[in-house]
Amino acid sequence: MEFLVCVARGIYSNDVGTGYGMIAHATAKTDHPVRQSLWGWGEVFLDTMIICSITAFTIIITGSYYTSEATSGTLTTVAFSNVYGAVGGKMTALVIAVLAWTTIIGMYYTCEKSVNYALGDTKFNKSLMPLYKIYYML
Repeated sequence: MEFLVCVARGIYSNDVGTGYGMIAHATAKTDHPVRQSLWGWGEVFLDTMIICSITAFTIIITGSYYTSEATSGTLTTVAFSNVYGAVGGKMTALVIAVLAWTTIIGMYYTCEKSVNYALGDTKFNKSLMPLYKIYYML
């Protein structure tokens, strides 16, 4: 299960390089901590070197930054639309939405672990967690 959580958190991550990934790996139950750290390294490599490079090259090669006033995720959608047509644009928008959603889930997990660490495994902390969840959703 920990493998799936780490992979899901790392493949669809928008927070590589911020240090939040270490919290997900630190809480994993593993028989070999070095192997667990390799998953973290692999996530950073995949997200930063592969995904970001493909995105950047697509934007550069298509010249989308010259032909569009769009920025950020919208510019990425425009670039992939130029290459793959309307289907490429829709797929890119869907992927960006999934990345945003998984980042929100990952940030919730990170914040919850931080609150648990700060307040400890107490009855008071357990009673506050439902309030925290409501606060986070708002």
